Amino acid sequence: SVLQKVAELGHTLGMTVICEGIETASQERLLIRCGCEYGQGYLYGKPMPRKDFETFLVAHA
Repeated sequence: SVLQKVAELGHTLGMTVICEGIETASQERLLIRCGCEYGQGYLYGKPMPRKDFETFLVAHA
């Protein structure tokens, strides 16, 4: 797939592959299979004010 080829290109160039916009568990599984190491999106958390994010980080660190 195109996603897999883009991830492969990133790895060939020595990059870490980060996927953005992950909204569902099925999207997450696909991206992991394609070689993405990290991701972000609504599946993990919605945008929040800085203060709320700092509180979240302290609670989950």
